[in-house]
Amino acid sequence: LFEATANEWYASYENVWGGSWPSDWAAQIAHQYIMQAREIIAAGGVPITPAVETWSLQYFGPMIRAILAEDPTVFRQSIIGGHNRTLNHPPDYALDPGGYLGWEDMLSMAEQVAGEEMAYIATEAGPEPKWDMDTSRKADGTLAYPPVSIEMHADWVRQILAWPTPARYLFDCLWEWKGRGGFARASYIENAEMMQGGDLPVVK
Repeated sequence: LFEATANEWYASYENVWGGSWPSDWAAQIAHQYIMQAREIIAAGGVPITPAVETWSLQYFGPMIRAILAEDPTVFRQSIIGGHNRTLNHPPDYALDPGGYLGWEDMLSMAEQVAGEEMAYIATEAGPEPKWDMDTSRKADGTLAYPPVSIEMHADWVRQILAWPTPARYLFDCLWEWKGRGGFARASYIENAEMMQGGDLPVVK
């Protein structure tokens, strides 16, 4: 059993403080995680650190250092949880951590802090149809990274599933099998927005 806690706690829609952050924000998140992680370990499970997007390492670094400072044993029994979503970058994009390969930067940071190898789980992975975050352009003025089409989505997911990750990269939790509300567009099955209630091509 793997158990994840405090998903993207720094984001406006998840932020536990609702406004200004306390000066000891990293210590507070670490302490909350450690209390939950101890219960998970006692029950025979494996805790996953609060998941952070790989392009948000400015939050990840202080958080894992605070976890290690308060309870090194819990930290070293944890799996690193990350969101190496592709944005509208192909899986082999490596110019910065804003893509699938961003896990390398995140896990490298964690292992430098720990002083040993650690395991990683992508608790959110893969692209989402219509994503268009990176609007940079080529010299000819065309988009370097066009919005994600449903065909690109299918191709990229298949590439990710076949990617030669190391053994300590445990698995990808692809986003999202059956989305609702604000996540309906990402739904692999019964996708009303992209497929008039049908399944995305990746399912076929």
